[in-house]
Amino acid sequence: MKKITVLVLTTSVILLMVCVTGCERKMTEPMMDAIISPETPNRNSGIPFEVTDATFDDIVLGSELPIVVEFKSDSCGYCIIMRPIVAEVALEYRETLSFVKLDVNTQSEKTTEYQIRGTPTYIVFKDGEIVGRFSGAMPKANLVQRILGILGIAETN
Repeated sequence: MKKITVLVLTTSVILLMVCVTGCERKMTEPMMDAIISPETPNRNSGIPFEVTDATFDDIVLGSELPIVVEFKSDSCGYCIIMRPIVAEVALEYRETLSFVKLDVNTQSEKTTEYQIRGTPTYIVFKDGEIVGRFSGAMPKANLVQRILGILGIAETN
Protein backbone atom coordinates (compact mmCIF):
# COMPACT_ATOMS: atom_id res chain seq x y z
CA MET A 1 0.00 0.00 0.00
CA LYS A 2 1.38 3.41 -0.97
CA LYS A 3 1.47 6.25 1.53
CA ILE A 4 0.12 9.63 0.55
CA THR A 5 1.80 12.75 1.84
CA VAL A 6 -0.30 15.90 1.95
CA LEU A 7 1.34 19.30 2.16
CA VAL A 8 -0.83 22.36 2.68
CA LEU A 9 0.65 25.78 1.94
CA THR A 10 -1.20 28.98 2.58
CA THR A 11 -0.90 32.30 0.82
CA SER A 12 -4.12 34.05 0.03
CA VAL A 13 -5.67 30.69 -0.82
CA ILE A 14 -5.00 27.15 0.26
CA LEU A 15 -2.83 25.14 -2.08
CA LEU A 16 -3.06 21.42 -1.67
CA MET A 17 -0.33 19.26 -3.12
CA VAL A 18 -0.49 15.51 -2.96
CA CYS A 19 2.54 13.38 -3.69
CA VAL A 20 2.48 9.60 -3.64
CA THR A 21 5.55 8.27 -1.86
CA GLY A 22 8.21 7.39 -4.37
CA CYS A 23 7.17 9.96 -6.96
CA GLU A 24 9.97 11.75 -8.82
CA ARG A 25 8.65 15.27 -8.32
CA LYS A 26 10.03 16.84 -5.18
CA MET A 27 9.56 20.42 -4.04
CA THR A 28 12.89 22.20 -3.59
CA GLU A 29 13.38 25.15 -1.26
CA PRO A 30 13.46 27.72 -4.13
CA MET A 31 10.21 26.27 -5.48
CA MET A 32 8.61 26.66 -2.06
CA ASP A 33 9.81 30.28 -1.95
CA ALA A 34 8.37 30.88 -5.41
CA ILE A 35 4.98 29.61 -4.28
CA ILE A 36 4.90 31.45 -0.97
CA SER A 37 6.62 34.75 -1.82
CA PRO A 38 4.15 37.27 -3.32
CA GLU A 39 6.93 39.33 -4.85
CA THR A 40 10.65 39.59 -5.19
CA PRO A 41 12.89 42.59 -5.72
CA ASN A 42 15.22 40.71 -8.11
CA ARG A 43 13.76 40.37 -11.62
CA ASN A 44 16.14 37.58 -12.61
CA SER A 45 15.83 35.49 -9.44
CA GLY A 46 13.73 32.80 -11.10
CA ILE A 47 10.83 33.55 -8.80
CA PRO A 48 7.65 34.85 -10.48
CA PHE A 49 6.50 38.11 -8.89
CA GLU A 50 3.44 40.32 -9.10
CA VAL A 51 3.18 43.27 -11.46
CA THR A 52 0.45 45.89 -11.38
CA ASP A 53 -1.14 48.13 -13.98
CA ALA A 54 1.30 50.82 -12.82
CA THR A 55 4.47 48.68 -13.00
CA PHE A 56 3.58 46.54 -16.04
CA ASP A 57 5.07 48.70 -18.81
CA ASP A 58 8.37 49.27 -17.02
CA ILE A 59 8.85 45.64 -16.00
CA VAL A 60 7.30 43.74 -18.90
CA LEU A 61 7.81 45.99 -21.91
CA GLY A 62 11.23 47.07 -20.64
CA SER A 63 12.53 43.57 -19.94
CA GLU A 64 15.86 42.62 -21.51
CA LEU A 65 14.95 38.94 -21.36
CA PRO A 66 11.82 37.46 -22.94
CA ILE A 67 9.11 37.57 -20.28
CA VAL A 68 6.01 35.47 -19.67
CA VAL A 69 3.07 37.21 -18.03
CA GLU A 70 0.63 34.92 -16.24
CA PHE A 71 -2.78 36.59 -16.01
CA LYS A 72 -4.28 34.82 -13.01
CA SER A 73 -6.85 34.95 -10.26
CA ASP A 74 -6.51 33.70 -6.69
CA SER A 75 -9.99 32.17 -6.99
CA CYS A 76 -9.13 30.22 -10.17
CA GLY A 77 -8.59 26.53 -9.50
CA TYR A 78 -6.49 26.06 -12.64
CA CYS A 79 -4.28 29.01 -11.61
CA ILE A 80 -3.70 27.34 -8.25
CA ILE A 81 -2.80 24.08 -9.99
CA MET A 82 -0.35 25.93 -12.27
CA ARG A 83 1.37 27.88 -9.46
CA PRO A 84 4.03 25.25 -8.57
CA ILE A 85 4.51 24.34 -12.24
CA VAL A 86 5.11 27.96 -13.24
CA ALA A 87 7.44 28.40 -10.26
CA GLU A 88 9.47 25.37 -11.28
CA VAL A 89 9.75 26.45 -14.94
CA ALA A 90 10.65 30.01 -13.92
CA LEU A 91 13.44 28.73 -11.72
CA GLU A 92 14.80 26.29 -14.30
CA TYR A 93 14.78 28.84 -17.15
CA ARG A 94 15.78 31.95 -15.17
CA GLU A 95 18.82 32.54 -17.39
CA THR A 96 16.64 32.47 -20.53
CA LEU A 97 13.40 34.22 -19.55
CA SER A 98 11.47 35.85 -16.73
CA PHE A 99 7.99 35.22 -15.32
CA VAL A 100 5.59 37.70 -13.74
CA LYS A 101 2.00 37.45 -12.54
CA LEU A 102 -0.86 39.91 -12.90
CA ASP A 103 -4.07 39.50 -10.88
CA VAL A 104 -7.03 40.01 -13.21
CA ASN A 105 -9.34 40.86 -10.29
CA THR A 106 -7.32 43.83 -9.07
CA GLN A 107 -5.55 45.01 -12.24
CA SER A 108 -8.36 45.75 -14.68
CA GLU A 109 -6.49 48.14 -16.99
CA LYS A 110 -4.01 45.59 -18.35
CA THR A 111 -6.58 42.79 -18.17
CA THR A 112 -8.82 44.81 -20.51
CA GLU A 113 -5.97 46.06 -22.71
CA TYR A 114 -4.78 42.50 -23.40
CA GLN A 115 -8.35 41.17 -23.75
CA ILE A 116 -8.04 38.49 -21.09
CA ARG A 117 -11.18 36.35 -21.16
CA GLY A 118 -10.13 33.46 -18.92
CA THR A 119 -7.45 32.42 -16.48
CA PRO A 120 -4.76 31.36 -16.50
CA THR A 121 -3.68 33.13 -19.69
CA TYR A 122 -0.02 33.41 -20.61
CA ILE A 123 1.33 36.14 -22.88
CA VAL A 124 4.94 35.91 -24.01
CA PHE A 125 6.75 39.21 -24.69
CA LYS A 126 10.10 39.70 -26.39
CA ASP A 127 11.67 43.13 -26.89
CA GLY A 128 8.45 44.74 -25.63
CA GLU A 129 6.23 43.02 -28.20
CA ILE A 130 3.77 40.13 -27.88
CA VAL A 131 5.18 37.08 -29.62
CA GLY A 132 2.56 34.57 -28.46
CA ARG A 133 -0.22 33.75 -26.07
CA PHE A 134 -2.07 30.70 -24.79
CA SER A 135 -4.45 29.76 -21.99
CA GLY A 136 -5.23 26.93 -19.63
CA ALA A 137 -3.69 24.49 -17.21
CA MET A 138 -1.19 21.98 -18.54
CA PRO A 139 1.65 19.71 -17.47
CA LYS A 140 5.10 21.22 -17.05
CA ALA A 141 6.42 19.70 -20.29
CA ASN A 142 3.61 21.30 -22.29
CA LEU A 143 4.16 24.70 -20.66
CA VAL A 144 7.87 24.58 -21.48
CA GLN A 145 7.21 23.38 -25.02
CA ARG A 146 4.71 26.17 -25.67
CA ILE A 147 6.94 28.93 -24.33
CA LEU A 148 10.14 27.73 -26.00
CA GLY A 149 8.25 27.10 -29.25
CA ILE A 150 6.91 30.65 -29.26
CA LEU A 151 10.42 31.99 -28.64
CA GLY A 152 12.01 29.66 -31.19
CA ILE A 153 14.33 28.15 -28.59
CA ALA A 154 15.29 24.48 -28.76
CA GLU A 155 14.69 22.60 -25.52
CA THR A 156 17.94 21.47 -23.92
CA ASN A 157 16.57 19.21 -21.16
